[in-house]
Amino acid sequence: MPVTIIELTFIFVIISVIGLLALLLPKWWRRFTWGLACLILIITIGFYVSRPFIVQHQTEKAIENLNIYLKVKYVGESWEITDTDAYRIKPDAYLHVRFDNERFVTYKYQITKNQIKQTGSWISTSGLTPEEEGVSPIHAEK
Repeated sequence: MPVTIIELTFIFVIISVIGLLALLLPKWWRRFTWGLACLILIITIGFYVSRPFIVQHQTEKAIENLNIYLKVKYVGESWEITDTDAYRIKPDAYLHVRFDNERFVTYKYQITKNQIKQTGSWISTSGLTPEEEGVSPIHAEK
């Protein structure tokens, strides 16, 4: 993602500046500055290595919560849930649901810690909303 490249470039520049600054300092301060640069590098590597696992865990938890919500709301129906390929750690997740008896309409749900809310829908074949297509969606929530 472009944002990740910008973040990594910014961190690389900071570490480089700290490294160059270390060359100008006396011996004790040089060691301290190199240690600071190494600490920033280790924290950065740790964050970027662990972030996909954190996002995956959040998405799995959101899918689990949405499944429970849909089982209660739409008893006896079946559906398919897909994620939106999010890569950022955030407090809410957006998931797409396609019901088996309504294959061409995709519903978007926002899952937060305290609530689940349908935020939109569109026709999968055209990308238009059901209202624009003139179709009345069966599972629309208001």
